[in-house]
Amino acid sequence: MQMDIDRIALTRVLKSRLARCTSTNQKEGSSSRSNHDYSKRIPAAVLLIIHFTDGYAKILLCKRSERLRNHAGQISFPGGIFKPEDGSLLDTALREAREEIGIDISKDSILGSLDDVNTYSSNFTVKPFVAVLDSISSIKIDGREVDYIIDAPLVELLSSMSKDEEHGYREAYRFTYNGHVIWGATARMLKQLRDVLEDIILYH
Repeated sequence: MQMDIDRIALTRVLKSRLARCTSTNQKEGSSSRSNHDYSKRIPAAVLLIIHFTDGYAKILLCKRSERLRNHAGQISFPGGIFKPEDGSLLDTALREAREEIGIDISKDSILGSLDDVNTYSSNFTVKPFVAVLDSISSIKIDGREVDYIIDAPLVELLSSMSKDEEHGYREAYRFTYNGHVIWGATARMLKQLRDVLEDIILYH
């Protein structure tokens, strides 16, 4: 039986604790809490989509195609590299969600962002944005980039956190769901989300 999480309360907490999305260009799109040098790393953005389609909070993850150049076969959030025509990292995240999984999300559904995350096996600095939706009517994946979607119950996923002893990073964590292991940059984003929501979800 899934834990009942109030959408309104969840939205209120996220709005109060996430960094606000007020900027319109690439440089200002990074969080004021981050000090990354974008001249040395490649800016990218992802979208953490929390939805209540089945009456309880779930979060979408993507199993990346094995044919991709970077992070092939890993579990990630929909997202990708910033393009100048995007205008902002938020626009990058929204565009990539449309292209990869066929979901068109309004900026009004974006509640804020987590801290930037650097990838270790590639040269990206990733801005994670968070959206909360009442429901998702349909998903259409781009098979060139995504093998399939993992629609994980939020509480179950966040509660599965454990130390990652396999990948050799200091203070590394991993999350598991239905046989899938989420590690690396995606796990570090989930760890941030877990910290933000710890008092209202894990001890609800």
